[in-house]
Amino acid sequence: MKFKKYPVVSIVIPTYNREKMLERLLYSIKDSSYPKDKLDIIVINNNSSDNTTEIVSKIRLKLRLKLRIHTNKKNLLLGYARNKGIELAKGDLIFFIDDDNILEKDCIKNMVRFQINNRDGFLAPKMYYYNEPKREWKEYCSIHDLLFPFVPTIKEFLKIRNKKIPEYFPNAYMVSKEVATKFKVNDKQFKHNFFEVEQAILYQKKANLKCKIVQNAKLWHDVPYKKRLVTRTNENTIYDKAKSRVIFQRKYGGFLGQISYFTFILPSNIMLIIFLKQKKKGKLLNLYLKRVIRGYKEMIN
Repeated sequence: MKFKKYPVVSIVIPTYNREKMLERLLYSIKDSSYPKDKLDIIVINNNSSDNTTEIVSKIRLKLRLKLRIHTNKKNLLLGYARNKGIELAKGDLIFFIDDDNILEKDCIKNMVRFQINNRDGFLAPKMYYYNEPKREWKEYCSIHDLLFPFVPTIKEFLKIRNKKIPEYFPNAYMVSKEVATKFKVNDKQFKHNFFEVEQAILYQKKANLKCKIVQNAKLWHDVPYKKRLVTRTNENTIYDKAKSRVIFQRKYGGFLGQISYFTFILPSNIMLIIFLKQKKKGKLLNLYLKRVIRGYKEMIN
Protein backbone atom coordinates (compact mmCIF):
# COMPACT_ATOMS: atom_id res chain seq x y z
CA MET A 1 0.00 0.00 0.00
CA LYS A 2 1.39 3.41 -1.00
CA PHE A 3 1.18 6.26 1.49
CA LYS A 4 1.12 9.94 0.66
CA LYS A 5 3.43 12.34 2.47
CA TYR A 6 0.71 12.98 5.03
CA PRO A 7 -1.79 10.10 4.93
CA VAL A 8 -5.01 10.40 6.90
CA VAL A 9 -4.58 8.91 10.37
CA SER A 10 -7.64 7.66 12.25
CA ILE A 11 -7.09 7.91 16.00
CA VAL A 12 -9.30 5.39 17.82
CA ILE A 13 -9.83 6.19 21.52
CA PRO A 14 -11.92 3.83 23.68
CA THR A 15 -13.12 5.55 26.87
CA TYR A 16 -15.19 4.88 29.95
CA ASN A 17 -15.84 7.46 32.70
CA ARG A 18 -12.57 9.32 32.18
CA GLU A 19 -13.75 12.69 30.93
CA LYS A 20 -10.77 14.61 32.35
CA MET A 21 -8.18 12.21 30.97
CA LEU A 22 -9.93 12.12 27.61
CA GLU A 23 -10.03 15.91 27.47
CA ARG A 24 -6.30 16.08 28.26
CA LEU A 25 -5.50 13.56 25.50
CA LEU A 26 -7.60 15.47 22.95
CA TYR A 27 -5.79 18.70 23.78
CA SER A 28 -2.45 16.95 23.28
CA ILE A 29 -3.70 15.77 19.86
CA LYS A 30 -4.69 19.37 19.10
CA ASP A 31 -1.12 20.44 19.89
CA SER A 32 0.29 17.76 17.60
CA SER A 33 2.55 18.84 14.73
CA TYR A 34 0.68 16.52 12.35
CA PRO A 35 -1.67 18.37 9.93
CA LYS A 36 -5.09 18.62 11.61
CA ASP A 37 -6.95 18.10 8.33
CA LYS A 38 -5.25 14.69 8.11
CA LEU A 39 -6.51 13.51 11.51
CA ASP A 40 -9.72 11.53 11.88
CA ILE A 41 -10.41 11.25 15.64
CA ILE A 42 -12.93 8.63 16.80
CA VAL A 43 -13.96 8.38 20.45
CA ILE A 44 -15.68 5.09 21.33
CA ASN A 45 -17.68 5.82 24.48
CA ASN A 46 -18.44 2.66 26.47
CA ASN A 47 -21.66 4.12 27.90
CA SER A 48 -19.93 6.47 30.35
CA SER A 49 -22.06 7.95 33.12
CA ASP A 50 -19.96 11.13 33.35
CA ASN A 51 -19.86 14.09 30.95
CA THR A 52 -17.83 12.38 28.22
CA THR A 53 -20.33 13.17 25.43
CA GLU A 54 -20.58 16.83 26.42
CA ILE A 55 -16.79 17.16 26.70
CA VAL A 56 -16.29 15.73 23.20
CA SER A 57 -18.95 18.05 21.73
CA LYS A 58 -17.41 21.07 23.41
CA ILE A 59 -13.88 20.23 22.23
CA ARG A 60 -15.05 19.53 18.68
CA LEU A 61 -16.53 23.03 18.45
CA LYS A 62 -13.74 24.80 20.32
CA LEU A 63 -10.74 23.16 18.67
CA ARG A 64 -12.30 22.52 15.26
CA LEU A 65 -10.99 18.99 15.07
CA LYS A 66 -12.38 16.23 12.90
CA LEU A 67 -13.81 14.50 15.92
CA ARG A 68 -16.56 11.90 16.09
CA ILE A 69 -18.08 9.98 18.99
CA HIS A 70 -19.81 6.60 18.95
CA THR A 71 -21.60 5.63 22.17
CA ASN A 72 -22.25 1.98 23.00
CA LYS A 73 -25.47 1.08 24.84
CA LYS A 74 -23.39 -0.59 27.57
CA ASN A 75 -19.75 -1.01 28.53
CA LEU A 76 -18.51 -3.55 25.99
CA LEU A 77 -14.86 -3.13 27.04
CA LEU A 78 -11.73 -2.48 25.02
CA GLY A 79 -11.92 -5.21 22.38
CA TYR A 80 -15.34 -4.30 21.02
CA ALA A 81 -14.47 -0.60 21.15
CA ARG A 82 -11.34 -1.05 19.06
CA ASN A 83 -13.12 -3.27 16.53
CA LYS A 84 -15.84 -0.65 16.24
CA GLY A 85 -13.17 1.98 15.70
CA ILE A 86 -11.75 -0.07 12.81
CA GLU A 87 -15.20 -0.13 11.18
CA LEU A 88 -15.62 3.64 11.53
CA ALA A 89 -12.07 4.64 10.55
CA LYS A 90 -11.59 6.65 7.35
CA GLY A 91 -7.80 6.90 7.46
CA ASP A 92 -5.06 4.97 5.68
CA LEU A 93 -3.48 4.34 9.10
CA ILE A 94 -5.11 3.63 12.46
CA PHE A 95 -3.53 4.81 15.70
CA PHE A 96 -5.11 2.95 18.63
CA ILE A 97 -4.60 4.78 21.90
CA ASP A 98 -6.09 4.58 25.39
CA ASP A 99 -7.63 7.69 26.92
CA ASP A 100 -5.14 7.95 29.80
CA ASN A 101 -2.24 9.17 27.65
CA ILE A 102 -0.59 12.43 26.64
CA LEU A 103 1.17 12.71 23.28
CA GLU A 104 4.45 14.51 22.67
CA LYS A 105 3.78 16.96 19.82
CA ASP A 106 5.80 15.07 17.18
CA CYS A 107 4.61 11.60 18.20
CA ILE A 108 2.11 11.04 15.38
CA LYS A 109 4.29 12.66 12.72
CA ASN A 110 7.34 10.58 13.61
CA MET A 111 5.31 7.36 13.68
CA VAL A 112 3.82 8.10 10.25
CA ARG A 113 7.27 8.88 8.81
CA PHE A 114 8.56 5.60 10.17
CA GLN A 115 5.55 3.75 8.76
CA ILE A 116 6.12 5.23 5.29
CA ASN A 117 9.74 4.02 5.33
CA ASN A 118 8.98 0.65 6.97
CA ARG A 119 5.76 -0.63 5.46
CA ASP A 120 6.03 -4.01 7.12
CA GLY A 121 5.81 -2.32 10.51
CA PHE A 122 3.37 -2.66 13.38
CA LEU A 123 4.45 0.37 15.38
CA ALA A 124 4.34 1.78 18.89
CA PRO A 125 5.70 4.98 20.41
CA LYS A 126 8.19 4.97 23.24
CA MET A 127 6.13 5.09 26.44
CA TYR A 128 6.80 6.65 29.83
CA TYR A 129 4.88 6.87 33.09
CA TYR A 130 3.06 10.18 33.51
CA ASN A 131 3.82 10.43 37.25
CA GLU A 132 7.43 9.34 36.70
CA PRO A 133 8.22 11.06 33.37
CA LYS A 134 11.70 9.58 32.98
CA ARG A 135 10.65 6.03 33.83
CA GLU A 136 10.25 4.04 30.63
CA TRP A 137 7.44 1.59 30.10
CA LYS A 138 8.80 -1.91 29.47
CA GLU A 139 10.05 -1.77 25.90
CA TYR A 140 10.01 -5.50 25.34
CA CYS A 141 6.56 -7.04 25.72
CA SER A 142 7.08 -10.78 25.49
CA ILE A 143 4.31 -13.32 24.87
CA HIS A 144 6.48 -15.88 26.65
CA ASP A 145 6.64 -13.63 29.73
CA LEU A 146 2.87 -13.20 29.58
CA LEU A 147 2.38 -16.98 29.55
CA PHE A 148 4.91 -17.38 32.37
CA PRO A 149 4.48 -14.14 34.39
CA PHE A 150 6.90 -15.13 37.16
CA VAL A 151 9.75 -14.81 34.62
CA PRO A 152 9.66 -10.97 34.30
CA THR A 153 9.46 -10.72 38.10
CA ILE A 154 12.69 -12.69 38.36
CA LYS A 155 14.26 -10.59 35.59
CA GLU A 156 13.31 -7.37 37.34
CA PHE A 157 14.76 -8.63 40.63
CA LEU A 158 18.01 -9.60 38.89
CA LYS A 159 17.95 -6.35 36.86
CA ILE A 160 18.04 -8.23 33.56
CA ARG A 161 16.99 -6.00 30.65
CA ASN A 162 15.54 -7.59 27.54
CA LYS A 163 17.21 -6.78 24.25
CA LYS A 164 14.86 -8.69 21.98
CA ILE A 165 12.30 -7.36 19.52
CA PRO A 166 8.91 -6.67 21.18
CA GLU A 167 6.12 -9.12 20.39
CA TYR A 168 3.11 -6.99 21.30
CA PHE A 169 2.25 -3.48 22.45
CA PRO A 170 -0.13 -2.39 25.20
CA ASN A 171 -1.87 0.96 25.31
CA ALA A 172 -0.91 2.60 21.98
CA TYR A 173 0.10 1.36 18.53
CA MET A 174 -0.29 2.09 14.81
CA VAL A 175 -1.08 -0.16 11.85
CA SER A 176 -2.59 0.26 8.39
CA LYS A 177 -6.37 0.17 8.14
CA GLU A 178 -6.02 -2.52 5.48
CA VAL A 179 -4.32 -4.89 7.94
CA ALA A 180 -6.56 -3.95 10.88
CA THR A 181 -9.69 -4.63 8.81
CA LYS A 182 -8.46 -7.93 7.39
CA PHE A 183 -7.23 -9.41 10.68
CA LYS A 184 -9.81 -8.63 13.35
CA VAL A 185 -9.76 -10.26 16.79
CA ASN A 186 -12.71 -12.14 18.27
CA ASP A 187 -13.78 -9.58 20.90
CA LYS A 188 -16.09 -12.10 22.57
CA GLN A 189 -13.12 -14.27 23.53
CA PHE A 190 -10.70 -11.43 24.19
CA LYS A 191 -12.59 -8.48 25.63
CA HIS A 192 -9.81 -6.47 27.23
CA ASN A 193 -6.00 -6.65 27.49
CA PHE A 194 -5.53 -10.00 25.76
CA PHE A 195 -7.24 -8.42 22.76
CA GLU A 196 -4.04 -6.42 22.15
CA VAL A 197 -1.87 -9.53 22.35
CA GLU A 198 -4.11 -11.56 20.04
CA GLN A 199 -4.14 -8.63 17.62
CA ALA A 200 -0.33 -8.51 17.60
CA ILE A 201 -0.08 -12.27 17.03
CA LEU A 202 -2.44 -12.05 14.05
CA TYR A 203 -0.54 -9.12 12.54
CA GLN A 204 2.77 -10.94 12.83
CA LYS A 205 1.69 -14.44 11.79
CA LYS A 206 -0.96 -13.62 9.19
CA ALA A 207 0.20 -10.25 7.81
CA ASN A 208 3.94 -10.82 8.32
CA LEU A 209 4.38 -7.51 10.12
CA LYS A 210 7.22 -6.76 12.53
CA CYS A 211 6.73 -5.08 15.90
CA LYS A 212 8.82 -1.93 16.07
CA ILE A 213 9.17 0.86 18.63
CA VAL A 214 9.64 4.32 17.11
CA GLN A 215 12.31 5.81 19.35
CA ASN A 216 11.60 9.47 18.53
CA ALA A 217 7.83 9.14 19.06
CA LYS A 218 6.90 9.57 22.72
CA LEU A 219 3.89 9.55 25.00
CA TRP A 220 3.18 9.49 28.73
CA HIS A 221 0.75 6.96 30.23
CA ASP A 222 -1.12 8.09 33.34
CA VAL A 223 -1.15 4.86 35.35
CA PRO A 224 0.87 4.80 38.60
CA TYR A 225 3.51 2.08 38.33
CA LYS A 226 2.85 0.53 41.75
CA LYS A 227 -0.95 0.53 41.45
CA ARG A 228 -1.40 -1.33 38.17
CA LEU A 229 -2.31 -4.70 39.71
CA VAL A 230 -5.08 -3.15 41.80
CA THR A 231 -6.49 -1.02 38.96
CA ARG A 232 -6.71 -4.14 36.79
CA THR A 233 -8.92 -6.05 39.26
CA ASN A 234 -12.58 -5.00 39.19
CA GLU A 235 -15.90 -6.25 37.84
CA ASN A 236 -15.21 -4.90 34.35
CA THR A 237 -11.76 -6.45 33.92
CA ILE A 238 -12.24 -9.73 35.83
CA TYR A 239 -13.28 -11.30 32.50
CA ASP A 240 -9.77 -10.58 31.25
CA LYS A 241 -8.09 -12.16 34.27
CA ALA A 242 -10.30 -15.24 34.12
CA LYS A 243 -11.92 -16.46 30.88
CA SER A 244 -9.59 -14.68 28.42
CA ARG A 245 -6.53 -15.85 30.38
CA VAL A 246 -7.70 -19.49 30.28
CA ILE A 247 -8.24 -19.32 26.51
CA PHE A 248 -4.90 -17.59 25.94
CA GLN A 249 -2.91 -20.09 28.06
CA ARG A 250 -4.47 -23.09 26.31
CA LYS A 251 -4.13 -21.57 22.84
CA TYR A 252 -0.47 -20.51 23.07
CA GLY A 253 1.06 -22.02 26.19
CA GLY A 254 0.79 -25.75 25.59
CA PHE A 255 1.43 -28.15 28.46
CA LEU A 256 3.91 -25.87 30.23
CA GLY A 257 1.46 -22.98 29.90
CA GLN A 258 -1.14 -25.02 31.76
CA ILE A 259 1.35 -25.80 34.53
CA SER A 260 2.16 -22.09 34.77
CA TYR A 261 -1.54 -21.30 35.00
CA PHE A 262 -2.41 -23.73 37.81
CA THR A 263 0.78 -23.27 39.86
CA PHE A 264 1.22 -19.51 39.61
CA ILE A 265 -1.39 -17.47 37.70
CA LEU A 266 -4.58 -18.92 39.19
CA PRO A 267 -3.37 -18.89 42.82
CA SER A 268 -1.85 -15.39 42.53
CA ASN A 269 -5.05 -13.94 41.05
CA ILE A 270 -7.16 -15.53 43.78
CA MET A 271 -4.82 -14.16 46.46
CA LEU A 272 -4.88 -10.72 44.85
CA ILE A 273 -8.69 -10.63 44.95
CA ILE A 274 -8.77 -11.87 48.57
CA PHE A 275 -6.30 -9.25 49.80
CA LEU A 276 -7.74 -6.33 47.82
CA LYS A 277 -9.16 -3.54 49.95
CA GLN A 278 -12.54 -3.68 48.25
CA LYS A 279 -16.02 -4.24 49.64
CA LYS A 280 -17.08 -6.62 46.87
CA LYS A 281 -14.14 -9.05 47.05
CA GLY A 282 -16.51 -12.01 47.63
CA LYS A 283 -18.51 -11.13 44.53
CA LEU A 284 -15.30 -10.63 42.53
CA LEU A 285 -13.92 -14.01 43.60
CA ASN A 286 -17.17 -15.78 42.70
CA LEU A 287 -17.28 -14.04 39.33
CA TYR A 288 -13.63 -14.85 38.68
CA LEU A 289 -14.06 -18.60 39.32
CA LYS A 290 -17.20 -18.73 37.16
CA ARG A 291 -15.32 -17.11 34.31
CA VAL A 292 -12.44 -19.59 34.67
CA ILE A 293 -14.87 -22.52 34.37
CA ARG A 294 -16.61 -20.89 31.40
CA GLY A 295 -13.27 -20.41 29.66
CA TYR A 296 -12.42 -24.12 29.93
CA LYS A 297 -15.91 -25.13 28.77
CA GLU A 298 -15.57 -22.89 25.74
CA MET A 299 -12.17 -24.34 24.82
CA ILE A 300 -13.43 -27.92 25.18
CA ASN A 301 -16.52 -27.24 23.06
